[in-house]
Amino acid sequence: MNTHINHEPVTARVRDPAGHLVAPDGKRIVGTSETITAVALIDAVYPVEDEIDGKTVAFTVDYNGETKIDWENQTTDTDDGERVFVDESGRAWKESELKWEAGP
Repeated sequence: MNTHINHEPVTARVRDPAGHLVAPDGKRIVGTSETITAVALIDAVYPVEDEIDGKTVAFTVDYNGETKIDWENQTTDTDDGERVFVDESGRAWKESELKWEAGP
């Protein structure tokens, strides 16, 4: 239960029945587009034959298959100040383009 600072109960505004978001083309919205910072860990680095002034300028990298994700800095993507949502086919939509529908 949420409370105010003075500890009085707060009633959440919930639509009944529950619903879902739909894109203009009728596809169901499945989530928001997010940006997450991550570091892909590497096992080895090999210089490529390109050199400029005796210095290697390119590398081949062998990744070890593990990525460290910084969940603390995850952010919801926006476009012109609006949240960006993604439909079941992977297409992105601005919040203002969506329609709420009642029912499961």
